[in-house]
Amino acid sequence: MTQLTLDLETYSPIDLARCGVYRYTDHPDFRILLFAYAVDDGEVKVVDLTKGERIPEEILSALTDPLVTKWAFNAAFERICLSRHLREKHGPHFVSYGEGKYLDPLGWKCSQVMASAFGFPLSLKDLGETLGLPERKMDEGSRLIRLFSLPGPEGRRNPSDYPKEWELFKAYNQRDSFFAKVLLHRHPLFFKVS
Repeated sequence: MTQLTLDLETYSPIDLARCGVYRYTDHPDFRILLFAYAVDDGEVKVVDLTKGERIPEEILSALTDPLVTKWAFNAAFERICLSRHLREKHGPHFVSYGEGKYLDPLGWKCSQVMASAFGFPLSLKDLGETLGLPERKMDEGSRLIRLFSLPGPEGRRNPSDYPKEWELFKAYNQRDSFFAKVLLHRHPLFFKVS
């Protein structure tokens, strides 16, 4: 394993856009719901943490292995979310730097920052369209994020109460990770610098 492509779906009652990722992940109700990953150019797999599925040990180890490059679209979000998750759920796999609260950014690469450096759009949807990729983001994503990642009037919504939508959300998570992987492994712009 030399590269790991990641995409997370999360929940927190904190407004991410208004408060930022640190306050978002510091809330006691923060959770990673879905963890999509692909090793090198392999298939994308989704771990449903709400159903008790576990991230494989080799993937947990890769998250702190400096020889494995971790790719994500907005990698800072994934790194900070995974810092909280590993600290609480997988202590032996958590390796920090500095003050000891966050994963070392060494070994993490952000395809969003790379796209920005080349003057491309900052949204995954717009980037894919600009680059002419045949794969597209799922249009249902925003609705599903509002349903599962944000609190409703009754608080957090349980996936078992919305089984069809939850399966679609898992497909959305898988598609976003696949989309990011396509950028990395198939598009010449990203392939040359990865």
